[in-house]
Amino acid sequence: MTRQSALFGYLAGIIDGEGSLMIKRTIRPDCVNPCYFTRVSVKNVNEEVLKLMQKTFGGSVRQDPKIYRSVSGFAGRHRMWVYDTHDRAATRLVRSLVPYLIIKREQAHVLLKLAELKQRPHALTRTKITGYRELRGIHGQKIRMPALAYSEEHMAQCEALYEEVKRLNNR
Repeated sequence: MTRQSALFGYLAGIIDGEGSLMIKRTIRPDCVNPCYFTRVSVKNVNEEVLKLMQKTFGGSVRQDPKIYRSVSGFAGRHRMWVYDTHDRAATRLVRSLVPYLIIKREQAHVLLKLAELKQRPHALTRTKITGYRELRGIHGQKIRMPALAYSEEHMAQCEALYEEVKRLNNR
């Protein structure tokens, strides 16, 4: 076993036990379509393990402002640390760890399908003209460009993946 495979196996175990693999859907007022992106989040009382994940894959580590009571009967309260990564960095993490995941392997495959869908050329996915906008060319001339939204088919595929990972996370 190589050092890297041991590290990836360890980090996959942390994600299987403490992490969340999600697809986030956001609706911005300046966009016609919702935005979908991959997200990986892990909460843990140990900052060190989350810093290791950050060092390996990028992302951020912060202290959760909420104070948690122990549910296992131990006295006292403690703070949790949160590791978060989104979109490309999250996809890179999932792609690296999917061979080692056990519990969250299905969610990982759904996230990778979304990443693959988002990699398609815009000519195939942005086909719906929602209006026109004027831009300035390099010589100052006005250029009229169509404002394009994602196709209904593309949005339906993104929404289906969003719903699938939600279903997997709720079982």
